Amino acid sequence: MDSTLYKKDARQEPFHMSYHGRQVLADNLNQKSGVVEAVKPYYNADLCVTFVVLQGSLAIRVNGLDFTLRSNDFLVVMPCTTLEVQDSRCIFFSHASQAHAIFDLYESVNFDIPMQKRAFLQRLYHFSAPQIDRFKDVYLIMKREMLRDDYPMKELALRAITKLNLVVMLEATSASPLTAITPYPLTNPRRIFEQFIDLLDAYYTHQRSVQFYAKRLGVSAKYLSMITQNIVGKSASVVISQYVAFRVKQLLYRGQLNVKQIGELLNFPTQSFFGRYFKRIVGCSPRQYMKQNCRTVSAELV
Repeated sequence: MDSTLYKKDARQEPFHMSYHGRQVLADNLNQKSGVVEAVKPYYNADLCVTFVVLQGSLAIRVNGLDFTLRSNDFLVVMPCTTLEVQDSRCIFFSHASQAHAIFDLYESVNFDIPMQKRAFLQRLYHFSAPQIDRFKDVYLIMKREMLRDDYPMKELALRAITKLNLVVMLEATSASPLTAITPYPLTNPRRIFEQFIDLLDAYYTHQRSVQFYAKRLGVSAKYLSMITQNIVGKSASVVISQYVAFRVKQLLYRGQLNVKQIGELLNFPTQSFFGRYFKRIVGCSPRQYMKQNCRTVSAELV
């Protein structure tokens, strides 16, 4: 999450801290004014973000959809989304974590949802005050751990707290209906966008051209890119490449396959082509990413 996401008001700067980009926390729990200034839209490539409002209201736009969070509201924002925070007055806290780690934890507690729903469907819940207090308690544990100096087991400790937070969330959401403050406007362009994501999830391992998906959808490549630009602020080709990179990160994180096997699984013509493709999107080679992020590697975690 960009460090400029939360702007300070004239009286007090909200807390904001990132641990190697893997865990990001932000809150203004010590503020009285609760001022949250507007932040320009930015593309969230691979973080799973939650926002919790304790009092007041927080206006957020996700992929062109407007959400207004009020007291005891809990919003989950998945990766591959464009996020914008608008001028608001509230007391809130927020936690972001690398999505591939979150999804790995989902599976470890036998909870799974289709990939396209993970990546593009937002969930807004309204919880009771005691449930919100549980989320806050876990958040404060995470915050205390983040503020400690780095030590060899810190990464594992943060993962454990993240898993606890996930369990608390699943416990709360399993008994709570999905509520949408703003009705989902299923216009024809957004319907095409959803169909595009369904197709991408089905064919990403061997089809990475805009023309392929446009043809399957019965539209021109230019029109498909116009739709994705309007919804997530990215062209269709960027959405495809970010989605592929997102899935590659999951595989690299799990460490069950080596880089060569992953490239073959995704039908890249050569290992070097796969490496260049990934580095162009992520900024480092698949091998470097695995070394820094694989869950089975401990010596490189701090």
